[in-house]
Amino acid sequence: MSSKPAKKQPKSTSKLAGDSVILPSKEFAAKARIGSMAQYKKMWKESIDDPSKFWTREASDLVWQKKFTKVLDWKVPFAKWFVDGKLNVCENCVDRHADNPQRANKAAIIFEGEPGDRRVITYAELKREVSRFANVLETNGVKAGDRVLVYMPMIPEATIAMLACARIGAVHSVVFGGFAVDAIVDRLDDSGSTVVITADGGWRRGKIVPLKDNVDLALKKYDKVQKVIVANVTNKDVRIQFQPKFHLPGVSEVWCRLVDSDNNLIWVDRYRMAWDWEHYRPRIMVEPDFNEFWNTTLKELRATPLEPQATRVFEDHPKFEMYDVTFNSWGKQRIHAMLFIPKGATNPLPAIVTAHPGTTGFGLSKRPDGVYGSEVKQDPRFVTIVPLIRGHAPDAKDIPFNQPWWGPLGDRDTYVARSWYCAMARAIDYLATRPDLVDMKRIVAHGGSQGGALALVTAALDPRVAVCLSDCPANCQPQEIMENYPSFGPSKGCVPAGKTLAEVERALSYYNPVNFAPRIKCPTYVGSNIGDLTVHSMGPLAAYHNLTGLPADQKAFYPGWTHDHGSGPGLHEKTKEWLERLSTSR
Repeated sequence: MSSKPAKKQPKSTSKLAGDSVILPSKEFAAKARIGSMAQYKKMWKESIDDPSKFWTREASDLVWQKKFTKVLDWKVPFAKWFVDGKLNVCENCVDRHADNPQRANKAAIIFEGEPGDRRVITYAELKREVSRFANVLETNGVKAGDRVLVYMPMIPEATIAMLACARIGAVHSVVFGGFAVDAIVDRLDDSGSTVVITADGGWRRGKIVPLKDNVDLALKKYDKVQKVIVANVTNKDVRIQFQPKFHLPGVSEVWCRLVDSDNNLIWVDRYRMAWDWEHYRPRIMVEPDFNEFWNTTLKELRATPLEPQATRVFEDHPKFEMYDVTFNSWGKQRIHAMLFIPKGATNPLPAIVTAHPGTTGFGLSKRPDGVYGSEVKQDPRFVTIVPLIRGHAPDAKDIPFNQPWWGPLGDRDTYVARSWYCAMARAIDYLATRPDLVDMKRIVAHGGSQGGALALVTAALDPRVAVCLSDCPANCQPQEIMENYPSFGPSKGCVPAGKTLAEVERALSYYNPVNFAPRIKCPTYVGSNIGDLTVHSMGPLAAYHNLTGLPADQKAFYPGWTHDHGSGPGLHEKTKEWLERLSTSR
């Protein structure tokens, strides 16, 4: 026995006793949904006096697949709430937050396990995990109405499993992870479950509860369970060597499935993998009059006077002079462009031309003290022009974030990308009117995602571009996106009435960035993460391989190897190299 005295415990400073009330701070209350006791009592009274009005309003925050016809049908002792209404619990707990850009990256689950492991799962991540596990359930034959027993430790996967059941309409029955075999048997018998979700074990009071062993014992007494899905929790490593065999060069869609010794599906996910991409040759779908169409378009475009105007905005900004520039574009549409001129620089300067359909304005705001609360991210060594290709002003209200390239797909001549591409060329025409400001021998076409596609097209349509830097260009090879590769771009469901898939694909071929590649005469560098599920990975690769007018030392493809939407470090380094070169040369 130890002779050391027991360690004294610190005295409690808590004064919670009797009728003590701890009030929240004013800052906390200001952000709370119910900010005061007075507001709570007012809402409570309303719920008693007019429950129909109160609960109709409160329920409006939820996503209803079918709107209810009556809030409450109460025939004592039975009550029916939200009569005829239909909703999905998972959609309301997860999707409506994950699909909201302001909430997607906020924490949905903050977890700390007994061994000290910690995880923070955002709503966007939670949606992905729940969707993946719902896929696992469906692959294992679980369908709406089936009963699933959840016997899990206190880990995020327990919540994910329950939400996945709700997502596909399966009924889940939860057995507390501290219960033993008989409790599992009773609940299985009561619920009629045919699938069990459990873990190899779970931590409780410093010991591992053998959950999977308990399930095995329970199944000796209950024989109607068809599948058992097990999470590896207690650090029993599973090492997998995945060696797919590829026969064609390029990027392949790969569905990976992990099964146990009983052929039970444990895990499933979708990947993209590259093999011998250097020898990949794209399937080019281009109409014979492609170049004639665009040469005619440019001729008609430039037959319209530019008529540029520039209005100074944010005049007190410390780093940039900023202008709202307007000029005539395709069909005499008046296009706004944001012009950023570094203050204190020696002109003429090199210039960057960049755009993205999701850009809606300058994005600048001032704090009450007059200091700008947001940062201008343009390169201070370059003049930057950003045409708002959708035609709206930078201060326009209620502009939706994006406008898909694939709508509407009426016909070739009126497709929206025609005006977008012309707006990019007109932005360079505007720079040419400012020889006091811009060195036209140092023009960069640069962008990422949809902006990466616009960079390729800009370099193809205007020979004044000195270098093209295209990061994960989107919507390349739309015919492949429609037929084979679900990613950012059109689908077969977008084909309008009266049109065939083949007709739509031919129309889109006039706007496929890959088909513009042979027109490019300046050094061009393309990158894309192979695992990026937002962009059709073989699209950027096809654009690179179709740069047939460039020698090998003036083009390169830089693959990245993650799931992130973007490119690997190779293109980032090449971009830095070119921007440094152009910023110091004359």
